[in-house]
Amino acid sequence: MKATQIDNFSYLVKQLPKPVALVNTSFEITYVSDTWNIFFETSQNMIGNSITTLFPHHYGKLWNNQLQACFEGKTTQEVQTKLAPSGVEEWFEWTGSPWYDANENIIGAMVQIQDITERRAQEQRYERLLALMRAQSEITKVGTWEYTVATEALTWSEMTKKIYEVPVAYTPNIDDTINFFKRGHSRNTLAMLTHNALHKGAPWNKKLQLVTAKGNAKWVIAAGKPLYKNGKVHKLIGTLQDVTERVQQEIKTEENEQLLRTLIDNLPL
Repeated sequence: MKATQIDNFSYLVKQLPKPVALVNTSFEITYVSDTWNIFFETSQNMIGNSITTLFPHHYGKLWNNQLQACFEGKTTQEVQTKLAPSGVEEWFEWTGSPWYDANENIIGAMVQIQDITERRAQEQRYERLLALMRAQSEITKVGTWEYTVATEALTWSEMTKKIYEVPVAYTPNIDDTINFFKRGHSRNTLAMLTHNALHKGAPWNKKLQLVTAKGNAKWVIAAGKPLYKNGKVHKLIGTLQDVTERVQQEIKTEENEQLLRTLIDNLPL
């Protein structure tokens, strides 16, 4: 009867949809799923072999340490890579957990493999996109922000905080944001634009002046637009671009043009 139970258990493990191997405390594989063999592209009989010697050397020591932790009652997780026959690098995540007998004694470890190649590729694409956006933000001096209506939570990107000249740990709110803008036309305009966006769904894009946390005056192009959910505005998102140098250059050009015009107007015929 016991032998029949073992055979049934072995057959059950063989059919598991994910790559799984059960390893005893001597690091020997005692049960393994067919999907394990498929994933590691091996046709050899793994039963009775040491798991630390079946794979490239750089896996061996790492797997030994992780499995030893499982034998001590811990759950471990590790991300590793392997080369497919085509030479393409594949990523997989393996999770090790203690394997108990009927008396709750640890008799080994259960190792489960998950192919995360596509997930890792998406993460890398996302990381590259973030790096590109950060670089573009630094060059164009454009920051982003997001305001959630229900919670009144406001978040600023790193560049937005640089424009306002506040610490990285600074937590903004909508009232403080408006008060950063220069008293008078700029502050009143932004307050009106924010109100119209929240209550009328109107986007905006205006050149305004603000005073940073360090007291420096800056010209910015403030833009925002509402996002709807169930027919109601639930978020505002937008950008803030520092155009101080450009505006100063425009002002200088206008002053030079005015000076030149004055000189021409006063020259003899």
